[in-house]
Amino acid sequence: MNEIQLMEQQAKQWIFEISEYIQSISRTSLTIDTKSSASDLVTNIDREVEQYFIRQIKERYPEHYVLGEEGFGDYPEASNGTVWIIDPIDGTMNFVHQQRHFAISLGVYRDGRPLFGIVYDVMNDDMYHAIHGRGA
Repeated sequence: MNEIQLMEQQAKQWIFEISEYIQSISRTSLTIDTKSSASDLVTNIDREVEQYFIRQIKERYPEHYVLGEEGFGDYPEASNGTVWIIDPIDGTMNFVHQQRHFAISLGVYRDGRPLFGIVYDVMNDDMYHAIHGRGA
């Protein structure tokens, strides 16, 4: 297995771990805030999941950057290096209102070029992934 495949496997492991947490906690302790408008929501789960990924990535890959939708992580000035891009709860409105039809979305770029991407439908246990040059 090459480095990119190992990173993808690690990312999948983290996704499965945190999805169990999301399923167990989402019905019991959901705090909802607005960002830019009433239809732009963020929850405590969004923030916790993003921080979980940042901790995991920084522990394993301290030289990598992390961009998170909820504002945690790094703000690299250039596209050099390896950058993880995370939307911890992609579809927060659905998550808040239905507890369904949301996903964890994660992409990794190196020097401005895509390495791999993963979208995981937490409630349906469906994972979609692709590695650059190898397809989905």
